Amino acid sequence: MQFNGDDEVEPVLQDLDRLALVAIEFPVFRDGRGFSQARLVRRAGFKGQLRAVGDITRDRFEYLQRCGFDALQVPEDRFKPETLNAFGEVGAYYQGAADDPRPIYRQGR
Repeated sequence: MQFNGDDEVEPVLQDLDRLALVAIEFPVFRDGRGFSQARLVRRAGFKGQLRAVGDITRDRFEYLQRCGFDALQVPEDRFKPETLNAFGEVGAYYQGAADDPRPIYRQGR
């Protein structure tokens, strides 16, 4: 199933137990609603593949992962093998996220 920020997330949440893949589209760079939608889908218990599609760029990869995405569909004209170096560039996060809900003051740093 694929949807974007213009679509309601509730119908998707009702069908999660029957879905193996949920794709969330980022129609333009300035539209960040997909981050919130991904967190809602993961918080609802979805264990399948959560894929980001559309206008996604290297500088957002790691945050996409932190929000629960585990697959990216990068437009061919934007992908280079070194783009994958974006993962792991940031070593400390202030906010909790899908990958670790604890804020930095609870992370024992």
